[in-house]
Amino acid sequence: LEVKVPYGQTRELVLADGTCLYLNAGTRITYPTVFLDDERKVFIEGEVYADVAKNPEQPFVIASGDVDVKVLGTKFNFKAYDNTECVELILLDGSVQMDIDAANRTKQIRLHPGEMVQYDRKCGEIEIKNFQPHLYKGFHDGGAIHFFNLRLSDIAMDLERLFGVNVVILDDKLAETRYFAWFSNNETLDQILDGINVDSKMKFNRQDDVIYISKK
Repeated sequence: LEVKVPYGQTRELVLADGTCLYLNAGTRITYPTVFLDDERKVFIEGEVYADVAKNPEQPFVIASGDVDVKVLGTKFNFKAYDNTECVELILLDGSVQMDIDAANRTKQIRLHPGEMVQYDRKCGEIEIKNFQPHLYKGFHDGGAIHFFNLRLSDIAMDLERLFGVNVVILDDKLAETRYFAWFSNNETLDQILDGINVDSKMKFNRQDDVIYISKK
């Protein structure tokens, strides 16, 4: 089966094994009606928060291009859109293994609760950070949005999916600039843009459903 979530929407999906998946805007998943093999494998392009049903005899696997995430039973957030450079895995409970098999990087990473990994498909860089799981709030929980050291170009793609607009960055150097930001109170698009622009180095120009971002 295949499910694709339209821009500006989210969806909850319960698989045959009881695993609960929350799919963010623009996410596509392909999955079997029943898991018959020695592993429970699904194919995802996008962002998913997963509460995986425990079954040590049948590991759960998310495949997304050059990255596989393997779990037995856990809660995590996984983000890997085809049109963004950053692949992100955030582990809240249990344990996961992330396998990267790309032309410029091959790596196997095992995470513990409170750790997150970001893999940059563009340069092959991998970074592991710590966070406090009890403070984490994801898109499935009130529409929270976070940007952990992301390029503005990737942030722009996220905003397009979440708000159904087109975002055009008019400066290549600005597109490569990285930002940290966290929103958890159903902020509007304008509030998010203002929150990212804390250094006041950007200028926004809205024309119909297109937002142009340039340097001041």
